[in-house]
Amino acid sequence: MIGRVVGNTYRIVGRLGEGGMGTVYRALDEALEREVAVKVVRPDLAREPEIAERFRLEARTLAKVHHPAIATIHSFLQEGEELFLILELVRGRTLSQALRDDGPFPWRRAVGLLAPALDGIEVAHRLGIVHRDLKPDNLMVTEDGRLKVMDFGIARAVGSSHLTRTGLLVGTLRYVAPEQIRGEEVDRRTDIYSLGIVLYEMLTGRVPFEAGNDYAILRAQIEDMPVPPGNHVAGLPAWLDQGVLRALAKDRSDRFPTADEMRSFLLAQGAPIAATAEDDPLDATMQLHEERGRALPRPQAPLTPPPSQETSPILAPVVPSLPTVATGGGAATTRTAAPPPPPPPPAPLAAPAIPASPGPPPVSAPSSYHPVRLDRSGSTAGRLALAALILLIVAAVGASLLFRRTGSEPEASDPAPDSTTLTAPPAE
Repeated sequence: MIGRVVGNTYRIVGRLGEGGMGTVYRALDEALEREVAVKVVRPDLAREPEIAERFRLEARTLAKVHHPAIATIHSFLQEGEELFLILELVRGRTLSQALRDDGPFPWRRAVGLLAPALDGIEVAHRLGIVHRDLKPDNLMVTEDGRLKVMDFGIARAVGSSHLTRTGLLVGTLRYVAPEQIRGEEVDRRTDIYSLGIVLYEMLTGRVPFEAGNDYAILRAQIEDMPVPPGNHVAGLPAWLDQGVLRALAKDRSDRFPTADEMRSFLLAQGAPIAATAEDDPLDATMQLHEERGRALPRPQAPLTPPPSQETSPILAPVVPSLPTVATGGGAATTRTAAPPPPPPPPAPLAAPAIPASPGPPPVSAPSSYHPVRLDRSGSTAGRLALAALILLIVAAVGASLLFRRTGSEPEASDPAPDSTTLTAPPAE
């Protein structure tokens, strides 16, 4: 196999390792001058249409995932009865090798390695991809100290045809979830269980369930409760024990519902989370983006439309409702301005004042109110009509004064009173 050119592009230059599905080689992409990994499926498996379909699905599902914590797929080739998967070449050690060489990790290093990998696995889960075989042999510790997820060879899109043959359990017994052993449908929480065992081994150097034979291991996975990792390693915080045991719950509904929630729990060191994806998916999604510094805009409550008015808009302009204000409990309330008082006799009109709300003004819908501006410029006919009206008013006032004066004067035949003559009062 060394020296062979696959697909007229990939020259195999060395052997990297072997797994249950085939052998992995290091190769040179002569077209792009880069190193890649070539997974060659075992000949006895490649001849089976079911296995060929499994690898084809691996290529299609992996091509949808783009994340630094997941190995990238470059191509899928078939030459006769041989199958080749061209993958990103990841330099480093498998997590199982790192544990054998270094022993159990300090809990801060274990959490720091696993958290970014959980982020990548969440990306795959959102695309409907479940790994189904997460274990230290499928996790690489890169040369720059990051954890990378490898070998989605038995991954499948949730809801697609079940490709596992009857009687063949896909996965490694020490890391499989109880529902896998029972042959039930898997989901993202199945991967959470396997990741719980991986974290347990990173902290303690051992898996939670060990036995002398496969049957005893299967029975323990279904029935036995794991010993808290803190019983094996002194100094582990209690919240970390709780997180590992929650991931290893036998009932999947008791586990972390998503890889993101498990990641948030570990990074927050067990601090409570305000909302989960099951309780309020919108709040949980926005909280997650806020934690990552990518805050999303909160939706605004709808504004209450202004009440209809029957009066003239000049005498009684419509006062719009005040903007919706969120109260402390999260409920949105709407305050409506009091109706304006009856208008006084004709006087200069002013725009109605809207009470200022404290703090920064919230965004409100545009108001339909516009101040009324009287047109002070008139035509010649208008000025003539106004002058005629004023003349009529002056004439009427003058006539009224003349009438009052005429009625109050004495008649001409009456003698003028003598200011020196005294009139005696009438006799009683």
